[in-house]
Amino acid sequence: MYNIYRFLSKILMKLLYRVEIINSNNIPKKGKIVICGNHTSVLDAPLVLGSTKRKLSILAKIELSKGLKGLFFKPVDLIYVDRSRKTPEVITQSVEKLKEEKAIVLFPEGTTKKPKGTLIEFKMGAVKIASLSNSEILPFAIVNDYKLFRKSVKLIYGKPYKLESDDLEYENKKLKDKVIELIKENQCK
Repeated sequence: MYNIYRFLSKILMKLLYRVEIINSNNIPKKGKIVICGNHTSVLDAPLVLGSTKRKLSILAKIELSKGLKGLFFKPVDLIYVDRSRKTPEVITQSVEKLKEEKAIVLFPEGTTKKPKGTLIEFKMGAVKIASLSNSEILPFAIVNDYKLFRKSVKLIYGKPYKLESDDLEYENKKLKDKVIELIKENQCK
């Protein structure tokens, strides 16, 4: 079922939104990796999912586990985050997946509810998970708006890198700066 969902995501993004994916070859074919970038729309997770043949575990808000949404997302390997409280079990589950040499996807902003075109503060989860699991981080940026049947959105992958320090605030700022750089280099004028 996961492969069908991934295939449908890829087709949806190509046909309906004509998304351009840049540097997907930067996604390692195997090994543990934390893939993270900006969050612009509910379509971001399907976009990332459809951009690689690699099986991904995605951190997602717990609301996606309920009702019809829960049935729709059941084939995807989601790790649910309850944003109304601290959820240390999410870090533990993510680290366990990475110990199995898997790939985790998360959006450090934690929401799409923000002023259009802005990047809000990154939560510390991505760098914390990477630090605890000794994983590389692969930054990405999603630029421009999703427009039906028009080439507009780009998904750009940066290069994977290792954390250099135990200072997670420094590492979190570095991650955000890498995402900002990808956005600036690829945004349509």
